[in-house]
Amino acid sequence: MIPLAYSLGAGTIGALPLDLRQREESFLTAGQSLFGLALLLCLRLSLKSAFALLGLFLVQFGLSFYFHNDESRTIVVLTYMAWLYLVLAAGIFIWNPRCLIECFRTGLLARETSPE
Repeated sequence: MIPLAYSLGAGTIGALPLDLRQREESFLTAGQSLFGLALLLCLRLSLKSAFALLGLFLVQFGLSFYFHNDESRTIVVLTYMAWLYLVLAAGIFIWNPRCLIECFRTGLLARETSPE
């Protein structure tokens, strides 16, 4: 939606200008989202999973705060954290193939019932 609003405001279709830090923040957000989705793969969130998510977030937050005066170092840390989230998500998907298949099956084969 934001790129659409930007294009409408600019009067022409164009890409949203982002600097390197903003691109890495977007990549990090995508990695966190995929990791969160992987944790909810079997439609439950255990206490261990919740603490893993909280711990990773606190590490990321702490490292960003620690390197706040060094922009290039912050970008590198954010990139590594994003890749860590993606690797962990991939591991969860590989570890739980039955839940992954069930989610796809439910999503692709679910039929909406009409009220009678």
